[in-house]
Amino acid sequence: MPLNKQLLADVFNHIITHPETHNQRKYHCGTSHCVAGWTQVLGRGPMPEYPLDATYDANYLFASERTASEIHRRASQLINEDSCSEYDEHGRDRDGNPLPLIGGGS
Repeated sequence: MPLNKQLLADVFNHIITHPETHNQRKYHCGTSHCVAGWTQVLGRGPMPEYPLDATYDANYLFASERTASEIHRRASQLINEDSCSEYDEHGRDRDGNPLPLIGGGS
């Protein structure tokens, strides 16, 4: 199964615009979800099974210890095939700018 870049962008754009709904430590917790949970909710179905070559990225993105900045950086790399600037734990770059929407979203 190829990477669904649009779904990945939708998940991270939702997390960026609604950070209060992101809880990386809980799959589903009321109206908050981790990346895997939001993938399921926004994808409107069960979690897809990943081919072996995608397992590393899925494990990285879905890991409970990941910060929003780490997740955003890797998702952006996967979607845009480039690297992002460094962001702090609050999702701000060195100049204080917030994480941008990814995948061309606005």
